[in-house]
Amino acid sequence: MASLSDVKPDGNCGFCVAAKYLDGNKDNWVSMRVLLIEQFKLHIDRNADMFSCRTKKAQKAFIGTIAHDGITFPPKSKWFTTPEMTQLLADTTNLVVVVLSSKLEYYCQTYIPMVGNPDTTKKPIVMLHENKVHWLLGNMDNTYLPPMALNWKSRIEMKVNKEVLDFLEPKFEKWRNRVPSRTTHCKDIVHIE
Repeated sequence: MASLSDVKPDGNCGFCVAAKYLDGNKDNWVSMRVLLIEQFKLHIDRNADMFSCRTKKAQKAFIGTIAHDGITFPPKSKWFTTPEMTQLLADTTNLVVVVLSSKLEYYCQTYIPMVGNPDTTKKPIVMLHENKVHWLLGNMDNTYLPPMALNWKSRIEMKVNKEVLDFLEPKFEKWRNRVPSRTTHCKDIVHIE
């Protein structure tokens, strides 16, 4: 990890990290929530299927996990989660999103947009999940990336340009050479002081 940037641990930290990467202003976290909701609604059929919320009631409940008034401290049910919000972030920004974790409960994974093709000229959004409760913004050497989440891989391959996957595969391979087991977490790669 080349560097880490912390944000206030206020229940909005995942959204703050995304906003900070995109426009340098972590305080635009409310806008990030709105953008993710808009992305979910824009591709409602695909997202409802992927996130297992096929009924209108389930879709409304899912949107409710992202929406927040911005005034009160959000309950844990409204915190940034992976894989759903991570995938929506990749789709919204058209960028590769990398999730790294120093804990066994979460694995290091890469998410790529399911709509269009990611802008591979830009560094990925690197989100570090710390102690199961806090997100930080990372900056890492993007010559290697953790593999895609297995449950997303088959769906993504059908939607993404083959050239993009061909471009990313060597980066995944470099990661596999560095972290030999898919279930190995990132404690030896991610160090938080």
